[in-house]
Amino acid sequence: MSFIEDFVTHVDSDNEDALNIYNELSALYKETLKIFPEEINLLGVYFIDILKFLTNTHFKLKEISIGFEPPDANVTGSLNKWPYLGYEDLKQAPINTKKSFGKSLVSKPNTLEVISNSLVNFGKSFFPVSLPSVSCLSFSVDSGNRILLSRKAKSSLLTLSSGWFSIPYLMDQLKIIDDVVSQVMVKQGHKLNVDVARHLIRSHISANTSDGIHAMEPFHDILFLKSGVELQSRMLGSLAKRKGVPIINTLHGEGFGIYDEPIFSELGEQLYSSALIGYGPGCAQHNSSYQYGMKKRCIYLESDGVQVKRFYQPEFKGVQKNLRSISIYYYPTTLSGSSHRYGPYRDTSDYLYIKWQKCITDLFGDELIIKAHPKEKYSTACSFPTNQVITGGFEELLSNVDVFVFDYIGTAFNIACATDKPVIYFDLGIRKISPVALEEIKHRTIYIDIKNGLPSKDDILEQLDFKAQENRFTKKYSLSTNGVTRLEAFELGIQKLI
Repeated sequence: MSFIEDFVTHVDSDNEDALNIYNELSALYKETLKIFPEEINLLGVYFIDILKFLTNTHFKLKEISIGFEPPDANVTGSLNKWPYLGYEDLKQAPINTKKSFGKSLVSKPNTLEVISNSLVNFGKSFFPVSLPSVSCLSFSVDSGNRILLSRKAKSSLLTLSSGWFSIPYLMDQLKIIDDVVSQVMVKQGHKLNVDVARHLIRSHISANTSDGIHAMEPFHDILFLKSGVELQSRMLGSLAKRKGVPIINTLHGEGFGIYDEPIFSELGEQLYSSALIGYGPGCAQHNSSYQYGMKKRCIYLESDGVQVKRFYQPEFKGVQKNLRSISIYYYPTTLSGSSHRYGPYRDTSDYLYIKWQKCITDLFGDELIIKAHPKEKYSTACSFPTNQVITGGFEELLSNVDVFVFDYIGTAFNIACATDKPVIYFDLGIRKISPVALEEIKHRTIYIDIKNGLPSKDDILEQLDFKAQENRFTKKYSLSTNGVTRLEAFELGIQKLI
């Protein structure tokens, strides 16, 4: 088989394996709800961490067995912290299980700092002393010393000190999780020793969880959180559910509804959500078409992507110059290293992705400019021609770009699609795209499904000559129907929940 055929086969196999693990884990979680309801269910709180651990170790053991280990020695070494097992750990006999367990989940609020990543660019208006109070964590603010959250709510900062999370019947629930982990691993033929997995997962949970009814300071009218996938958010969500406090979660990435994947479902982002601040209307409009859509009784709040709004053009058009003298900018995604691989539908092995990147650079040659990912931790593993790699922010580079190239849909892709410039998208089959969103992607981009093989450079360039067309993708998945800002969506959520 060719490399592309091998690549596709491996990606499909990984997705299938990880989805089987997810399906078995989710089925067993639903069984545990008969014993421990959602608000005190420890498996629910740690569902994503357990899914990550099981898929991460499965992928790495598979890569070791077939010689697909990452090429960077900094990646393949042992891990002392989460997720505890690096490539070298997995090759040891016996495996070293003495690790530094748990995650850093403490928070010491500064009264001059509030809300950054989640509410970045939501607004800068000061709140009155009345109105609903929103409990939230302390985040640094973009624009300096601003306490204020909204004109329609005041903030109440939470302090999370060591040992702040507890749950009833801890030992009974740990025994259930032991049993669930064993069942999943045996049924799915996981190659890691079951006792090792159970010990590491139990120790991971025990490091941040105590037994009992939590006596943390009470929440106020609403709890505002970032991603519902993060462990800290899930812990706080569990506590708020016990007190009957509604929860608003926020999504990031300048687009929502593009992927139809478990991580965005009622067991992922939405587990404890009363309301979810997303982006465009696409997900709500076509919710019935999603396998992992919006859960019942969760309010979806449309908003405008902040960066998308800045660069949005209602139409996009082809290249208006000599196709032999254009600047083509490739925006790769990050490598996963030893710590960040998990599934289903997130990535592929670094070994294969690096080889794929070589296909991209060979296809376009010296004309290709590679935009280094700002969060890339393993740049030494990449094999891009040094003279073709650049850095810089999206806005400062935009005027130099004639054509964007992506092989992964993330924040940069969503912002690029908002511009009037052509976008080439290589679909690697890694992510599960909503069928409705895929049609809009095909309309917005030069869409290339690598399962059908790679076209020649000339074939691709020929497709770049087209007249202006309506940008429906951005309107559906990155911009709200009525120009609602992130702050306005937040305030609307408060009105609906109070």
